[in-house]
Amino acid sequence: MIGTYEITGEWFGRLEEVVDYIEEEGYEVLESNREYISFVDPDDDSEYVAYLGGTARTIYISEIKSS
Repeated sequence: MIGTYEITGEWFGRLEEVVDYIEEEGYEVLESNREYISFVDPDDDSEYVAYLGGTARTIYISEIKSS
């Protein structure tokens, strides 16, 4: 399950690690940058945006919105 840092406590060192995390959960990543990652659920075509937060050395998912 993809969740925010508040829920999962997960943080990452690189943007690619966040993308891998989302893809391993079965989602298709459409776009990624240091501010957000957009992805789609291939089962029902629902689209989501995961907003990112963190520091110079860490990245975490701060919010997920349906788009």
